[in-house]
Amino acid sequence: PETVLLGYRAAARAAVAEGAEHRGLELLEGLHAVGISRRLPRLAIASLADQVRMHARRFRAETCKALVARINALLAGGDVPQGPLWWRSVEWMQHLAHAYAAIAAQDWRGALEPLARAGAAAEAMSLGRVRIEVMAMRALALDRAGEKSLPLLREAMDLAATYGLARLFVDAHPALGDLARRLAETEAVSASPDQGA
Repeated sequence: PETVLLGYRAAARAAVAEGAEHRGLELLEGLHAVGISRRLPRLAIASLADQVRMHARRFRAETCKALVARINALLAGGDVPQGPLWWRSVEWMQHLAHAYAAIAAQDWRGALEPLARAGAAAEAMSLGRVRIEVMAMRALALDRAGEKSLPLLREAMDLAATYGLARLFVDAHPALGDLARRLAETEAVSASPDQGA
């Protein structure tokens, strides 16, 4: 299942990066169908969570809300495993989906609590890339809410550079990519030796 999940996700993200959002959404629907037909609810939840993320990039609040409702319904159903390890493997996806739905609605403060929960769950699962994405999205939400965000964004950018996650910010959300680019440009100008000349 993990290989299937990674394959579909990578293909969907590549399609979006190439400007073929419809193809990315089709791939994620395919992943959802695989999860349902093979009775692997984690794949179905991952598909729905990635769809929320994708629609949040364009602030499609109602679509994100409907997808989150589908995630919640799947998790509330009796067909999901009940073991704590399985729940740990999906709870970060659920929290992140809730955060992206709040972001799609431009409820920046409302995104902070599910982002904190997603970050804690990612930390517990040692999901480094997810933890950095959550940290960066928290910085975006704080920035849009008019609060101090630059130290958090700077740390996320430094960690992303350390782990070679060059596309993380743009893939997470275009507004985050813009914010990270502006910070990098400002810091490059400040560090320039010609600055004082």
